[in-house]
Amino acid sequence: MQLSPKNKDLEFMLDYEKRETITLGELMPLWWGTERMGAGVEDLED
Repeated sequence: MQLSPKNKDLEFMLDYEKRETITLGELMPLWWGTERMGAGVEDLED
């Protein structure tokens, strides 16, 4: 997965029968890259 602000909307199925999902933003709110994307793509290391 590439670093993108849209990644927070990625959904994971928790319970198929209940159709319950969770987003990456809910699961890991501080991980997916808000601060890093705010710094700009040019500043990211390879």
